[in-house]
Amino acid sequence: MHSYTDRKGRGSASLAMASMILGIVSVALSMTGLSIFIGALAVILALLSRGSGPMLSQAAAGMITGIVGICLEAGILAASLLLMSSEDFELYKEQLQEIYQEYQGESADSPLSSRALSPVAGCSAPISEWTCDDLFLEEASYALI
Repeated sequence: MHSYTDRKGRGSASLAMASMILGIVSVALSMTGLSIFIGALAVILALLSRGSGPMLSQAAAGMITGIVGICLEAGILAASLLLMSSEDFELYKEQLQEIYQEYQGESADSPLSSRALSPVAGCSAPISEWTCDDLFLEEASYALI
């Protein structure tokens, strides 16, 4: 047999190491929401690193920590949804709706509206302030004084 077709050896050490690192990262980031994706990638890399031989210890560690990261994230998500009462959820939805309406509104006193992104009176087209060089530089010079 040719050496490049003989796959009886152990798997790829670099994929096993990447799997272990991603598994550890998925456990560390279990509160961010990224843990499900990173943990799944760690499990996939662990399976790919196996080859036809036995799994390397780093790949096994990557698979275990990836699964733990996925389970932690799923548990945190399930607990947060179960512990949120319906009244709290309705209040949360109302607050999000108010923020959305403020953001969509044309009021200048909204904390979400930005002067840098609102149209300027001296511009001929409805473009943002930072693209109107003359007015922007004039206002910037006043800010420096």
